[in-house]
Amino acid sequence: MAVGMTSSQIWAKLQTDPQFAINFIIDNNPAAVEGNLTGQGVSLPANPSNAQLRGEIDALMLQINDGIDNTDLISNDILAVPYVDTNPNYTGGMVNNVNFMQAVDNYAAINPNASAGIWIGVISGITNAVGGIIQGIQNKQIQAMQNEALLAQLEYDRDRFESGKVFGIPMMVVLAMIGFIAFVSYLAYKKK
Repeated sequence: MAVGMTSSQIWAKLQTDPQFAINFIIDNNPAAVEGNLTGQGVSLPANPSNAQLRGEIDALMLQINDGIDNTDLISNDILAVPYVDTNPNYTGGMVNNVNFMQAVDNYAAINPNASAGIWIGVISGITNAVGGIIQGIQNKQIQAMQNEALLAQLEYDRDRFESGKVFGIPMMVVLAMIGFIAFVSYLAYKKK
């Protein structure tokens, strides 16, 4: 995913891409994310892959259909996990990034009672990021419902238009032809 990226590039992407940020957290400490998911009653297979963990988080975000807003649950309970700096994948070694450490220090100063998941606060408002993803899902669902309603209206209008035809000709054209024939007949009669 982030192979070949420098810690500065990863830091910049963490600040701008909420999907990347969520994957980064899962890829950095999947065991803790798994523990938090099962702690919330989510049923997982034995040794779930990172993709399966992400799938469960996505499913929680999709529950907005049922009127459930899982923003706080996802950001504060599931994704709030300790950072593993020694992770050998692209997520490790961020403590060497000055911006990362400055954000950690700033977050610690603002939230002195924060738990071991303190590093989560450095990712430009993960709560807002998760909320933004959920808002995007809601917007797509609303757009889909609006499109369905528009399609139904268009079908209704088409059916009304089709039902107003006489011998396949729109009623207005038939009436205009009858009026024209009547007018021509009137003129012919008047001429005689």
